[in-house]
Formats: sequence, C-alpha cells, structure tokens
Amino acid sequence: CRGGGPAPLEAAPRRAKGLLYEALVARTFLEEDAGAWEDGSAASEICTDVAWRDCWLELRAASASTSAQGDTVAKMLEELAYVFERDVECEDGLHVVAFHLPAGKIAIDLLAAPPRHPASGRNRGELALRHRLWAAAGRSILAVPDKLFTDLGEEEAWAKRRDWLQDKLRSIRKQDLLRDTGLQEDTAKQLEAVPFGKGGIGADALRKLKEQPSAVRHAAVAKFLQTWQGPHVRNPTAWLIGIVKQEEQSFAKEREKAKLEEQQQWAKEGEGKAAVARPSGGWSHEGAKAMEEAKVGDQISGKVTNVMHRRVWVNAGFAQDATFLAQPGQYQVGEEVM
Repeated sequence: CRGGGPAPLEAAPRRAKGLLYEALVARTFLEEDAGAWEDGSAASEICTDVAWRDCWLELRAASASTSAQGDTVAKMLEELAYVFERDVECEDGLHVVAFHLPAGKIAIDLLAAPPRHPASGRNRGELALRHRLWAAAGRSILAVPDKLFTDLGEEEAWAKRRDWLQDKLRSIRKQDLLRDTGLQEDTAKQLEAVPFGKGGIGADALRKLKEQPSAVRHAAVAKFLQTWQGPHVRNPTAWLIGIVKQEEQSFAKEREKAKLEEQQQWAKEGEGKAAVARPSGGWSHEGAKAMEEAKVGDQISGKVTNVMHRRVWVNAGFAQDATFLAQPGQYQVGEEVM
C-alpha cells in the first residue's frame, strides 16, 4: 500500500473496501504516536477518503446486530443513578459504544450474538478489535451478552439483572482505581468488601492512604472498617481521609515519644564520669603525626582509650586521639577498632 493507490483497490467490492478501511484506520489509531503510514501512501489516502469511509459505514450498518437489552440497561442505569451516553462513536471513528459512562470511562458493549466463535471458541475478531481500540482510548469494557441476562432467570429477573450490572460496574471501577492509585496489595485486600467509586471510596482517599507507612495504613483501614457504615458517615472518601490524618498524627507523636525516651535512656546510661581518668600528662602522644595529615577516605585503626556516654576516643597513631559517637556500651576501653 505504499506509493499511491493501485487501480485494483478502486475496483474492489464495497465490502472489501470497508474491511480494508477498518483495518487501516484501526492501525492508524493504535500506532498514532509512531505514525502508522507515510504521508502520500495509498494507506494514508484511504484513511482520509470519504468514499472509503462510506463503504465502512455501509458494512457496519449491515453487520450490526441490535441487542434486545438496550432499553432495559438504560432504565437500570437510570435507577442506579449513573450518568451515561448512548450510541457514542469512539475516538477511532470506527465503532459505536452502546453505553458510555463518562465518570469512570466505562464502555458497556451489548452483544446480541454470542461473543465466541462457535468453531474456534475464541472471541470473534470484530469484537476483539473494537475492545482493543476502546481500551487504547483509555476505556474499561463491560461486555453484556443478551443470553446472560436471559440466563439470570425470570423470577425477580429485573432485580437480579440490575444487581448483577451494579456489581460488575463497581468491580470495574474498583480495579481501575486500584491500578490508577497504585494502592499496596495488602491494603487493597483489607478493603475488598468496601465499594469503590460512586457511593464508596474515591481516588483521593486511596492516594492519601498509599502515601502512608504500613503501620498507619493498617491502623487507618482497621478503624475505617469499624466505622464507615455508621449512620453519621455520609461521605466514605472524606471519612477515610480524616481517619488517615488522625492516624498519621498519632504515629508521628508515637515516634517522637519513642525518640525522646531513647535519648533519655542514653543520657541515663551515660551519666557519671568517663571510663578512664585523664592522665597527668594529658591525652597527647609525643612524636606522633599530626591529625591534619589524615585524609578523607583513609582507613585507620587503633585502640579505644576512653568512653563517656556516646563519645568514644581511639589512639589511631596521631598526636591526639580520634573521637566519634556510638551507642552507649558498644565499645570498651582497650578494644581494637578497625
């Protein structure tokens, strides 16, 4: 298809033209960043040719099978208070989404025919292609075969079908939010019984939760699970954010308290005099090299000469002892230090 459109393409049947148009436009959409076709090529010209698109639209209209569940699903979505659009052409310009839920970018595909090919058992090619294109456009997809609604039974069929639809939409929204926010797997498992999105936990709360250390996350989720279904909780997202902030503050206070207690313990252990009294001649070493000769990166060794609380002194062969800080009790006088 490079270097201009050969005459045989123009003479092709309209159905063949429609199929070729679909394939070329689909590739253009899927490889938009890389540039699917060279400018001026036959493929590029076909993708922008109105006559070829008309062939595709004829083919799409002729092969489309109308679902018997369209009005039923619309009424259910209204009862569930979902905002939706019907029969929306996707960004690829090829296929029509039966129901588009903008809030979660969910496409509901109603299938009048079985989704799998009777011979191969695999998803039909046209179904797989449009779902791939919708996914590339950032949509999550819920395929609803007509037969599935029929199989749910006649007794109390409306409630069963509506509840099934709501559960599926909630599940999709939940997986999308977990993917988008990157919430840790263990925390997501703690929240598996809680609805996400509409009427449940939103992205802001999940992101706030993800930022916390493990101790804060688990404490906040445990408190949330005990309280979120109370009559006083109107907004689960705001409720969880509030709990996370409380646990975050509590955790910071506990850390400060533990740090202060540790410092106090060190101070207590270090009370009193140094391990060795100062010699009458002082701590200098006659004839040793000056401390200034030491360079960053030098490896030195020596013997511990004194210890007082966290301060340790070492005779490392210099005119004055080298000194550093360590935890109380870590070094003893006379110990070799490398």
